[in-house]
Amino acid sequence: MEREELGKLIYNLSLLKGEFLLKSGETSGFYFDKFKFLTDPILLKSIVEHMAQFLPLNTDLIAGPELGGAILATALSLKTDIKSLIVRKEIKEHGTAKIIEGQDVYGKTICIAEDVVTTGSTTIETTRKLRAAGAKVNTVICIINRNPEFTAKALQNERVKIHSLFVLNELGELQI
Repeated sequence: MEREELGKLIYNLSLLKGEFLLKSGETSGFYFDKFKFLTDPILLKSIVEHMAQFLPLNTDLIAGPELGGAILATALSLKTDIKSLIVRKEIKEHGTAKIIEGQDVYGKTICIAEDVVTTGSTTIETTRKLRAAGAKVNTVICIINRNPEFTAKALQNERVKIHSLFVLNELGELQI
């Protein structure tokens, strides 16, 4: 599927209008329901086809913050044969009681896969958790970047570059 067609499908399928509270604490008049495209195998396959090109050549592992990022990281792993892992929001008190699930990250170069990014706060939290475990993180790839200038600046402070399949303004322009 061509990138422009994919953008139109994502926009039309997942854009909701109303009043939504974002993780940042801000209120927005619209929201992208990421699960509308992350759970659609045709769309997810096309998203991954396009996003795989953003993975740095030296990527050892693809990390996905739970929940949407974990779905995307797994799909990218299936496409590229690069192992993935899940970074939890918080440690579970049962089972393995780990914040990072799946792979050993010490000394590994990790690319973070995100679904929709607004401020980069989840990416920053994920980066810090991975670095605390000894990983090297300098790249994040996302499907939709709602605020590219802000997130680029916020992530630059963490020495992380972001590559976006779509930025918000572009998605709206594709509909004209």
